[in-house]
Amino acid sequence: MLLDARPVRDKKIEELKNRVNNLQEKPELALIRVGNDPASEKYVNNKIKMLARFKNVLTFFLFTQYYLNHIYQIT
Repeated sequence: MLLDARPVRDKKIEELKNRVNNLQEKPELALIRVGNDPASEKYVNNKIKMLARFKNVLTFFLFTQYYLNHIYQIT
């Protein structure tokens, strides 16, 4: 027998959305991804999809490998 956890997840997300919406100061999360590792890309994209349900909570930064190499050359 398989259990579908999606209804429980969705209920918990709705509860959390209500709690966040009632806060005077809204929380923020910054996600930073450097490069194009497929596993990291999938992980970050899943977080972005989840946090899209909340308004103005997420800031996402993507740095290419070129940018990272340039930073290392400067320091």
